[in-house]
Parts: sequence; C-alpha cells; structure tokens
Amino acid sequence: MNPSKYDVIIVGAGVAGPAMAYALSSSSNLRKAIPESSQRKKPLQILLVDSKLRKPERIVGELLQPGGVLALRRLGLERALDNIDAVRAKGYCVMRPKVPSSLGKSQNEGTFEKGSSGTQFEQVHIPYPDGNEGRSFHHGEFVSSLRACAASAPGVTLLEASV
Repeated sequence: MNPSKYDVIIVGAGVAGPAMAYALSSSSNLRKAIPESSQRKKPLQILLVDSKLRKPERIVGELLQPGGVLALRRLGLERALDNIDAVRAKGYCVMRPKVPSSLGKSQNEGTFEKGSSGTQFEQVHIPYPDGNEGRSFHHGEFVSSLRACAASAPGVTLLEASV
C-alpha cells in the first residue's frame, strides 16, 4: 500500500467511517450538489481502514430515528437499509400503569394488559411527526451494508489493517 496515493485516510469502518467515505466520494448526493466549476477535476482517493471487516456478530438491535433515515437519503445511502430486514418504525408504543380514578373508572383510555405483578398497563402510541419513519435492524447487517456501499463508490478502497 502506498499511503501517498490517497487524498483521505479514514480510520474506523463502523457507521461513521463508511458514511464519511461515501460522502466524500463522487457518488454522494452532497458532492453532486457542488457546482461543477468548484469540483475537483479528479475524484478523491479515499482509504477506509478498520481492524476487523467481518460482519459484527454481537446481538445488538438498532433503531435509526427518522433524522438518520433522512441523513442517509440526503447522502444517497438509503439503499444501505435494503436487504437487511430493516423494519419500518412509525413511532413508539410505550406502556404506562393504569391509573384508577376516584369514580372507580380508569382515567386512561386504551388497550390494557396485565404485567407480572398484576398491574394493568395501557399502550400509548406516539407517532413520529409528519409521517416520518425510522428503521429497526440488526446492527451488524447495517454496518456491513454501509461498508459495501462505501466500497462500491469510485475512489474508495476498503482495507482491513491495524493502525
């Protein structure tokens, strides 16, 4: 490897590293927004380095909030959510204890379930505003998909190595 052949070296290929490499590449929607007269004549040569490029296998779920989905879309990386069994999240559902009123009726309205202690709980749905959606997925699948997107961008080289 000749380090002088790279314009940018990014250490770490978790979530931020591949997103940065892609953002700096000529494939990024951000780069496409720069007037042609201000763009480099030659695409950047970008080296993305990580000590372990195998898919992370630890059991970790992830919820990407709507702002994260929007950021991927703006970069042109929304396809990183494809084929990883990402589930659309339209908001939250939380459980709160049922509050009895002085009239013997519940002050809460909704669907109730009994917890292990016998307490009744109400489902409270909190939708994301403006119909936005997040995504829930396995972290390792997402990281692997981001790396593949970055590696497919012109000028990006992915390297497994210790720094």
